[in-house]
Amino acid sequence: MKICLALKHASAAFTPLPLMCLKAALIDLGGWRDADVPLAEFKPDASVDDMVAGMLAAEPDVLALSCYVWNVASLLEAGRRVKAQRPNLRVVLGGPEVGPQAAEVLAAHPWVDAIVKNEGELPMVDLADRWRSGAAIDDVDGIVIHAGERIVDTGPERFVRDINNLPTAYRDFGSYSYKGKYACIETQRGCVFTCNFCFFNKDLPIRNRRFDAGRVDREITYLLQQDINHLYFMDPIEGRDRAGNRIAPDFAVDVTHYFDKKRDMLAAHVSQRSWVLKQHGIDDYMGSMEKWTAKRGLMFGVAFAEGFQQYSGTPYPRTKLLQELVGGALLLP
Repeated sequence: MKICLALKHASAAFTPLPLMCLKAALIDLGGWRDADVPLAEFKPDASVDDMVAGMLAAEPDVLALSCYVWNVASLLEAGRRVKAQRPNLRVVLGGPEVGPQAAEVLAAHPWVDAIVKNEGELPMVDLADRWRSGAAIDDVDGIVIHAGERIVDTGPERFVRDINNLPTAYRDFGSYSYKGKYACIETQRGCVFTCNFCFFNKDLPIRNRRFDAGRVDREITYLLQQDINHLYFMDPIEGRDRAGNRIAPDFAVDVTHYFDKKRDMLAAHVSQRSWVLKQHGIDDYMGSMEKWTAKRGLMFGVAFAEGFQQYSGTPYPRTKLLQELVGGALLLP
């Protein structure tokens, strides 16, 4: 049995961290071979036809789609077409654009077999185990599935209180290399803030869980050996760190010309909008975004801007890569 993990990138230069976490869990916790868990990565400009061809080439028995605001529409269409050509295929959805409203998404896409509501490692391992043995999946925690004409929520997932028990994604895979890519470092999960516009980990027993410093150090060391280069931090929520101290950006990017597009993209973030409206009766996260971007713009003398800090400590390079890439949109204090 083959489990194809698929994702369409917002930027092709980045490694697919969600897929790597699932792949590591399936191998270490589920006993699958590396070759049993192929990845299907697609560039931002990939057509649906290209995505269908790439998914079919993996000859999957299970297709897991990682859904984000920039890819959910094309992934769903590609998945639907692949399912039509492989009727016995099992399709699983996960990610922030489907998990928080899993029942609604499943009702709208009846060809989908299961949707993972929150963290994906353990539910994906359990689903793969049941399908491998021919067992039912109604006892897998943390998913939404079909049960005849009904849609059934199986309840909360098995909560991983100590996330250090999850296998690391930063390691050598025979079928994948991190070399020359941009990598995202996961040092923690969750958020200590209680912002109305965000649903991240708000329904979990522990709001914020951290990986041990030793593990993070080993993972950073591994990535440095793979020719991973620059590291940047974007503005945190409200421009403050977790202790409430203000953080001043090293530089900013003028987004005035693209602000209408930024607004349209955020407006398309259906899961956040519906969650905030349902939980808090608030539908003004757009106003919060505009207010904050205008505040950064005022600091740099433009209408709208986004701030950044460059991490230049050892062993990261001090060359101004991002600053060069944004060209004339670069704003300095």
